[in-house]
Amino acid sequence: MKERDILLEILSRKPLLAIELHRALVSRPAINPEHGGDGEATKAGWISRWLHENAQCHIEQYDCFDSKASLKLRPNLVAHYLPSGASRTLWIVTHMDVVTSGPIDHWASDPFILRIDGDTLYGRGVEDNNQAIVSALLLFDALKHGDCTSPMGLGLICTCAGLTDYQKGIGHVLRQRPDLFRPQDLIVVPDYGSPEGDVVEIGEKRNAWLRITVVGRECHAGFGSGPNAFEAGALFISRLEAIRKRFAYPDPLFTLPTTITPTQSETSCTGANHVPAEFVLYLDLRLTPDCPLASLVNELQELAAEIAQAEKVTFSFQMIELTPDAPVTPRDAPVIRALDKAIRDELHRETRLVGVGGVTMAALIRSLGFPVAVWSIQKSGKNKTDEHISLQGQIAQTRILARLLFSHEPKIQRKVTLTPRQRAQRITQAEQAVAELVGLGLTNEAICKQLGLTDNTVRSHLKSLYRKTDARNRQALERLFNIVTSRFGQPSETGSE
Repeated sequence: MKERDILLEILSRKPLLAIELHRALVSRPAINPEHGGDGEATKAGWISRWLHENAQCHIEQYDCFDSKASLKLRPNLVAHYLPSGASRTLWIVTHMDVVTSGPIDHWASDPFILRIDGDTLYGRGVEDNNQAIVSALLLFDALKHGDCTSPMGLGLICTCAGLTDYQKGIGHVLRQRPDLFRPQDLIVVPDYGSPEGDVVEIGEKRNAWLRITVVGRECHAGFGSGPNAFEAGALFISRLEAIRKRFAYPDPLFTLPTTITPTQSETSCTGANHVPAEFVLYLDLRLTPDCPLASLVNELQELAAEIAQAEKVTFSFQMIELTPDAPVTPRDAPVIRALDKAIRDELHRETRLVGVGGVTMAALIRSLGFPVAVWSIQKSGKNKTDEHISLQGQIAQTRILARLLFSHEPKIQRKVTLTPRQRAQRITQAEQAVAELVGLGLTNEAICKQLGLTDNTVRSHLKSLYRKTDARNRQALERLFNIVTSRFGQPSETGSE
């Protein structure tokens, strides 16, 4: 363990370099174009140059077209150091974009000039997600200038669009490099955590954003009595509670069940005396793993149809954001076990495994069958005024990631985690026929009639399906079958995923 101890000692002496790196990153804002910024080009250029000068790694850049960015391109960087003989890589997956600062006079200092107050560093982006970038750069620097050789490789993926539209960021990278991750690799996304560093996120709710447009009739408020789109939209919002209760699937991993939250609205109104012809509302849906999205949206549409008939308006639905339906990372996955040991050795704390309602890039990676740990040491100040981190926490986080570089590959796999494709291959044609009908909502009796099977045969197929897929109930089986059919359908039908 001599090499590891040398690396840990080097990192303990790097707070000044950590400050320099944060100062450089904060001064290059990389505000997401969705929030009115120019994108990540300047920041990506600086990171790339720093890596060329200070790291032993291969660097690739994958640009994605974005009409909202000033240069029409959004950069993604992949840096990879793979020592001779190494068969595994520790991947640190992060994003370069940050949200806008909001009114600068709400900050104690300029949000784009790093401010230091004792152990605390202030600036937009220091936590979300510069802290992860700095950890990776510190590791690259220590490996090169400390003349250390780790038993596994180190990879850094700096994506654009980490805050919205992952398809321009990590999605674009993985489309260009589908072979980037290997089953034996360890993947960490430092995008969620606690100040104590003991919280590891292993599952996320599925996130969907709905844009609902209500159309009525424009008129003067003092004379018109026609369909009021605003009033009908408000009525729709007021009746969401019953649907929330029906879809509140309990899950011990998550503090809250599925949530349905109105977040934003738009109207064509021109004044206080004007009844708008159109009212637009947005719903943020956060679904626990067993909550069926199609059924939920169907109930929302049924409610809208009922109100539309009564109020003489029309409703239309548009899905503007939908994250992948991703499995929870197994508690005994190698990355979870290695991270648990590193946290205990460094911080002398027991880890807590949790699920969250937020969404990170991990969801897309998990949807491809790779286990991911979402972890960091955070003060939970991301996207807030006076965003800040602990310098001591920054160094501790980097030391824990360094310990992962020297973690041993497990000799015994207690449980094999299968991708949806692998699970599908284990299912017989007869079982698949039953699963398809379960996915359509048919009862056992209806399945018997449809397939000409006895009740005992259907029950036997269902038991086998539960065992092969790890589905805990009928709804979980429906969710899994939807993944298999939508992501892995016959090539002759779709040509691609």
